[in-house]
Amino acid sequence: NQVRRIRTENPDAGTGVMSFSHEPLDRLFSFRVGTSQAAPPVARIGALIWRQLQPVVEGDLDPNLVRAVLANSASVPEAASNRIAAINDDEGILRVCGYGLPDAELALESGDRRVTLIAQGRITIDTLILYEVPVPDVLRNAPGKKRIIASLAFDPPVRRRRAEYLGVEMGMNLFRGKTPEEVVAAYRFVTREERRTAPGALAAPFQCDLLPKSRMVETSTLQRRAWSFSRTDERYGDTYYLMIQARRNWAPAEITTQDFGLAVTIAADEPRLYNQVQQRVRARERVRRRV
Repeated sequence: NQVRRIRTENPDAGTGVMSFSHEPLDRLFSFRVGTSQAAPPVARIGALIWRQLQPVVEGDLDPNLVRAVLANSASVPEAASNRIAAINDDEGILRVCGYGLPDAELALESGDRRVTLIAQGRITIDTLILYEVPVPDVLRNAPGKKRIIASLAFDPPVRRRRAEYLGVEMGMNLFRGKTPEEVVAAYRFVTREERRTAPGALAAPFQCDLLPKSRMVETSTLQRRAWSFSRTDERYGDTYYLMIQARRNWAPAEITTQDFGLAVTIAADEPRLYNQVQQRVRARERVRRRV
């Protein structure tokens, strides 16, 4: 049918969105002006996280850490996940829903069955950092599914055009059953070209299968990836290693470091998980103070 008239809702098109109407029998499309409905709730949770973390971090709180904690608390509603996965699996879910809805309670508090570890720092470009992830007996032997969730946020220099958008790229991987020296030896080459031919690159079962795959999130400044498992062999030890890398893309030579925030959540149906992880972390802190 011929369009008889054009209605202008608002001269500032940047504030409006056209989508399918919720009353399709009356009209196919609908146009509304305003901000995202998600923005106020997410901003509120972000402000609560900022207030919670500010007293416990050393120095100034990095906004990247708030972003990482927000992402680590998020989940995609099951109804949306099931519907989209049937059409376009995990990649479709990520494109449509992102990392999901953040949960204020999970973002603000650890619990008996869910423990979140945080870190913020600065990494030299074209290097890597290893973080210990405690995997105590109570986690390895707990019945049911266990999860390790890691979120990495950073704020690199960017270009306005999408091609080679990020001046610095970052990524992360989770390893088990290897010493820190073995991991570093395998991944000391961190440029994209050298990484593909690194002679000692680690694969399964020593590299945990974090999802979504790195190729799906490596161009994002907020990366949330998770590994689910039922049982894990004792030969992999009680400490896993989360490696984060920073790679120069087109950033100028005077930029030598990159700020980042990191959140790692360990979750299981085991009520004693929090105490075990807390004891491990405090023991490490006492060792550092003695040194």
